Amino acid sequence: MKINKLINRVLFMLSILLLTLSACKKEELANQYKDPRDGTVYKTVKIGSQTWMAENLRYLPYMIKWRQYSQTMPYYCVAGYEEDQVSEAKNTFNYSTYGVAYNWVAAQSACPPGWHIPSIAEWNQLINYCGGDSIAGGNLKAKGTQLWQKPNTGGVDAFGFNALPGGTGLPGHTGAIGFNISFWNSKIDTSNSFQIGIALLHDYSAAFSDRGTEEGCRYIRCIKD
Repeated sequence: MKINKLINRVLFMLSILLLTLSACKKEELANQYKDPRDGTVYKTVKIGSQTWMAENLRYLPYMIKWRQYSQTMPYYCVAGYEEDQVSEAKNTFNYSTYGVAYNWVAAQSACPPGWHIPSIAEWNQLINYCGGDSIAGGNLKAKGTQLWQKPNTGGVDAFGFNALPGGTGLPGHTGAIGFNISFWNSKIDTSNSFQIGIALLHDYSAAFSDRGTEEGCRYIRCIKD
């Protein structure tokens, strides 16, 4: 009788363990997305009512050298990479860490099925949820100064967004890797000094409106439809 009770207890504990492992696996899968175009797996994070990729997009169908510019042709760039070989670019530290930067034309079709470039309203919703303009940048930036240049003001990654300083490929700039990150909006707001996205800086905790033109390469954080 005691043996039967012991067996039942062991079986019960095993069933609990299996259920726990199953729940953990489902949670892990729920926080990932596999891009059907190239098989890249992205971490995802829910912030408020929005679901974001927790990494910059890395879709790279072909290469344009860093800091090359066009307003009409789609350009795909990897920070600091000055050649045009996709396989080489994908083996760089900057590709695996910061992802791909896109000019405006390329950005329009860059996100995978079920995801899209955030609108200004969606960025504002995220920024408001993360504390407002003055501190949201710090709450979105990755912690520490391993990648961000000192002082990485306010950088605490409070919500798992994990913004990293991939710089920007802009006319007249050297990229500023380590110092900033710029993300596209889904539309250019011509009524607001050509607001094109948001920018985070190494020495500010604020989230800034990024303004500019279509030809430079910036990063994409896709948001779920």
